Formats: sequence, structure tokens, C-alpha cells
Amino acid sequence: MNILYADIKTLIVSQGDSDISTLKIMSKHEQFAESIESEISSGGLRAGDAIPSIRSIMKSSSLGMSTVARGLKILEKRGVIRCHARRGYFVQETKHTDRALNSRQVAFVTPVIRETTNAYAKGLTEGIRGQDRVLVVHCSLMDGQRYRLAMKHLIELPPGGIVILPLPQGVCPDEFKSIAAKNIPCVVIGSGVDDQVLDCDRVFKGVQIGAEKLCQYLLDRGYREFQLLLTTPHVAPGRDVFQECVHQWLEDRGAKITGEYIYDPLMLPHLSDYSLEALIKDYKDFVSSLLTKGERLKMLICNDDYAALGAIAALEERGLKVPDDVAVASGLRGEGLPFGIPDFTTIDYHRELMGRLAGQVLKKRMEGGEGPPEIHHVGGELIVGQT
Repeated sequence: MNILYADIKTLIVSQGDSDISTLKIMSKHEQFAESIESEISSGGLRAGDAIPSIRSIMKSSSLGMSTVARGLKILEKRGVIRCHARRGYFVQETKHTDRALNSRQVAFVTPVIRETTNAYAKGLTEGIRGQDRVLVVHCSLMDGQRYRLAMKHLIELPPGGIVILPLPQGVCPDEFKSIAAKNIPCVVIGSGVDDQVLDCDRVFKGVQIGAEKLCQYLLDRGYREFQLLLTTPHVAPGRDVFQECVHQWLEDRGAKITGEYIYDPLMLPHLSDYSLEALIKDYKDFVSSLLTKGERLKMLICNDDYAALGAIAALEERGLKVPDDVAVASGLRGEGLPFGIPDFTTIDYHRELMGRLAGQVLKKRMEGGEGPPEIHHVGGELIVGQT
């Protein structure tokens, strides 16, 4: 019996009558119950088979007696297993022994758990509403091996549908090919490298539209000289689209880009437990180093709010006033920023809406809906601030 939860960060959002606003980390006994249920669905344990004894499970998994017992009770309550006095637990001969066991599950695969994940998950939960569906979130913590393991697990034990935030580095092409071959209902939010083999529904940020709105607003305000603070595209593939659109829109209208600064957070060894505070501080340090080198900033366009907040902190530390001395704008609204932050001029792509669209399309496919792949672009909304 494989205890998979030890290697995959798994969270779950239950589908009920009320709105779900937060992600709940599964307890050990809930994770243990999920692993047994997965083993049954994949055929590793069949109807009538005995579940290993509590002591043997404790020995093979390093779980405590209370954790194992509570997990087995969950499965018994679900009707997945039954208990025979003095004989132990056995797999119940019910519909739970076939693939229908997992048809209620929607897997959401994401490289990282952050405030953005919560926004997507809220929308997905609303989009898949009905028929006792459950959203299970698999997170790799930006670890390619864990991401690959999560994908393999889903291939072996296919859920009713999968929603994917692709890992951009291109670490599991074979796994994406297997998902395509199995015809598992699938929706991709954004774009990566390996997911290009999937002929499936997609939801994109309308980055070009958002970039054009931001640039035109700044031109209308009278700015003609710009500097860019960008992140390397391998962090998020949409970043290169944003960069290209900003360049084209500004230069076609006679504006000048006098500085372009590329920051690469994936060079950091501690990204797996990277907090927003650490990200903002690193942006601050990066901009401080630019100022130390004598770089002249006037109208700084950042790729997201986190970069903008770090830049503002660096500028104010040098005694520069925002926006009087240096103006700052952002190309992507952040989630979970601390209270009291400056009022950014930024673009909001409404991640919760993107998640809801993905969930609605996936729900239709799970219910047998056919037709060519649907492509949805969520155009960015310009949010005018004081920076």
C-alpha cells in the first residue's frame, strides 16, 4: 500500500451549500483516509480484501494509532470499508470500488500555495458547484519532482476532472502526454511549456489588453520616459507577453524606455517556502542596488504589485517621494498584500473570476459536454491609484 500524502502537499476545499473562502490543510488522518480510498479506486485493494492491521500500518507509515483509527472510521462512515468484529476492516463491495469513487473529485494542480491560489480555488469551488463535488489542491512547492509525482498520481487514479496551473520550467512532458492520452477532462489556467500537448479548454489573463490599458493611461498622464522592472519569463510565461506589449505600445507612440531591469527570483535557493514578505524585500534590495549604481528612475513600470511595493520601499528609503520624484505603476494586481500599502495604479485580472470560468467549463465537460476547446481571456481592469 502506497502512502502518497507524505510526498505531496495536499489541501482540500469541500463543496457544500455555503461559500468557501479559505483553504483547509488536511489533517493526517484525513490524508491517510484519502490514501486508502485512492488505493481502492486504483485496484490496489479490491472488494472483499482485508485492510492491513492498524499495527502494520503504523509500522509502515510511522503514523500513530489514533491517526490510523480515525482515518479508518472516516472510510467506514463513507461506506468504503466495513468492520468485522475481531477480524478487522475489509473493502466494502459497493460502487465505491470503481472509478465512480473519484468522479466527484476535481484536482487543482499548482506549483505554489499563495494568496493567489486561494483566489483561484474560491472561483473553482463556485464553478464546479453541485453533485457533491470536492476540490482537491495538489501543490508542489515549486519542486519539479513533487509536481511530477502529483501528476503521476492523478494519471494512475484519474479524478473526475483536472485544473492545472502549469509549471513553466518544463519538467514533466511525459505526464502531460499521458493526461492527453487518457482524455481526462482538463482545463489549463495560463500557459506553460509541457501543457502545449493538451488540446483542452483554457483560461488566460488578457495580458495584452491589460498592458495596453496601463500604458495608454500613463501616456495620457503626460509620461514619455519609462523604466521597466521585470521578472524573467520562466517564472510565469505571461511575463514575456507583458514585456513585449509594453515595448510595442510605448515605442509606437514615441515614448522612450531608458532602462530595463530583469530580476530572477528562481535563483533563490529558498523559494519552496518563499513568503510574500521575503519576495517584496528581495525586490526592495534589487531596486536599492540599482539606485546605488546610479540608475535614474522617473516612471517605473513593474510587472506586479509585489515588485512595485519593493520598489517604493527602496525609493522612500533613499528619501525619494512617490509619485513626485519617481512614479510607480504595476502590470498585475497582487493578492494578500499587507494593510496600509500604497494605492497602486495596477491591472486586476480577477483570479477568482478566472477560477470560476475554469470550473464552469470543466463541470460541463465532466457532465458529457462536447465541442471544440473553449479559450477564455479575462481582460484586465485598470485600477487607478496614487503611486
